[in-house]
Amino acid sequence: MSRIILVSADGHASARLEAYRPYLESKYHEALDEEIAYTQFLLDSIPMRSAVEGLDPETAAVVDDAGAIRSGGAVGAHDPKRRLEEMDREGVVVEIVNADSTDSQSFCVKPFCWPGSKLSPVELREAGARAYNRWLADMLAETDGRVLGVAEAGTCLDLDATVRDLEWAASHGFASVHAPGQMFDPNLPRLYDSAYFERFWAACVDLGLVVNSHAGWGTACNDLPRVMQDMPGNFKGVGPRISKIMIENLKATKSSYIDQLVLAGATIGETSPQSREPLWQLMLGGVFDRHPALKLSLTELRADWVPATLAALDERVAQGGTPLRLTPSEYFERNCRVTPSFPHPAEMALRHDIGVDHIMFGRDYPHPEGTWPNTWDWIRVSYAGVPEDEARLMLGENAISWYGLDRERLAALAEKIGPRAEDLLGDYDVDERKIDSFDSRGGFRKPAENVNSEAVVQAFENDLALAQAPR
Repeated sequence: MSRIILVSADGHASARLEAYRPYLESKYHEALDEEIAYTQFLLDSIPMRSAVEGLDPETAAVVDDAGAIRSGGAVGAHDPKRRLEEMDREGVVVEIVNADSTDSQSFCVKPFCWPGSKLSPVELREAGARAYNRWLADMLAETDGRVLGVAEAGTCLDLDATVRDLEWAASHGFASVHAPGQMFDPNLPRLYDSAYFERFWAACVDLGLVVNSHAGWGTACNDLPRVMQDMPGNFKGVGPRISKIMIENLKATKSSYIDQLVLAGATIGETSPQSREPLWQLMLGGVFDRHPALKLSLTELRADWVPATLAALDERVAQGGTPLRLTPSEYFERNCRVTPSFPHPAEMALRHDIGVDHIMFGRDYPHPEGTWPNTWDWIRVSYAGVPEDEARLMLGENAISWYGLDRERLAALAEKIGPRAEDLLGDYDVDERKIDSFDSRGGFRKPAENVNSEAVVQAFENDLALAQAPR
């Protein structure tokens, strides 16, 4: 039997800020110096930890049994050679990468446009997004097509420029683009504004770019403390300690929309409903009706919420008064996929309700909450009892179809580095200390989310009212 084609539909790649200097026009270099200094303040203030820091030596040796972390494996965030080594070691043939790769070994982010940035003018945020895309394109070119990028869409406040950037990205190794609003800006229309965003959606379809709504969608610059309050144990509780300093810094910019940003900074984590809003906003805007081939990936947002959320939305839409031509479940079936990075057993138990052909795998490398460097053991436990045909779909085949990848080429590579079915599926006795690590860093043992259906419907109603309001 052929080996499993293991595809990670969620990884991260970014450079250290200094590395973006050649990709930025010289007029932005002074601002980059300020960004570097401020980011160093964050690095000094935040106890960034790898998956083994804080563990006793014996337990650390169990968790990092191949020495990948302790030998500096996280530098693959920006070093393509080390990244490919870690992909080979874990049998991953292709990885789709998003920005921002912060951990104790590699504090790598986008310039001027990540949740820890100082609030910057639109021009600077746009320059930062383009510099990141240019840097990433060069990195992708060194991976022989095994790493594919998710492009930064920038502020999307100039759609002509944004569409040109999409065209550039599609020709430089990018398979996807972040949904507009990944970084919050109060001047940007919401995704249901069909007139404003039409060229964006049309370009994505024409260029074959998957739209990616990643955890953190809707986060504002300088919003890191709030984000961190919803992160796993490595960071929990850090936010309140530094938030006062960061908010004071934010206010010092004297921006006309500072208060809006501060108030908008609700916790944006994997389980925050805010990051799920693109799902129904695209429905309300008729985007999936006008572009039935548009693909939306919901990445690192977990997946256990999907069945109850769709059921609640289906029930609401059945009552009438909406512009939807299909039910939310039908739109999801046709236009959406989910990548619950570092999968939980509770999600695998719900796989048939979510849709076995709608789930993709992500290892979240090199983030400490992800499966790396324990991907095989993580799968062994979370996929316990999953039949081989279903596991093959979720671990790679779904991503190959969704992103239009060259299956023949990947199958040949998998025969060299990929796991056999028996390497991942079966009765495995994984060290309990390792599973404890999975839980502390990635919420592995969490039960399925108890979805607040009333809150989901209310969020839908709020967006419906705004979508139907006169402009």
